[in-house]
Amino acid sequence: MIYYIENQILKAGISSTGAELKSLVKNDFEYIWQGDAKYWSYSAPIMFPMCGRMFEDSYSVNGKVYPMEKHGFCRGAEFEVT
Repeated sequence: MIYYIENQILKAGISSTGAELKSLVKNDFEYIWQGDAKYWSYSAPIMFPMCGRMFEDSYSVNGKVYPMEKHGFCRGAEFEVT
C-alpha cells in the first residue's frame, strides 16, 4: 500500500513495504525514479541497519550469532502508519 503525505509544496508517497519513498512531487515534477523492472524494480529502498551483505549472512553481538539478509531487514518488512 502507498501512503501519501502532503503540504502546499510537496507530496510524498511511501510504500508500506520497506517504508520506501516511492514518490516525491513538487510543482508537478516527480523527483523519484518510478522504476522499470527491466533495470531495477526499486526506487529508494531503506537498507537498515546496513547496505550490502554480511560475511556468511550473519553478525554477532556479545558472542551470539544472528542472521542478517542482504541490505538488512527493513527493505522487505511490512510497516503500518500509526
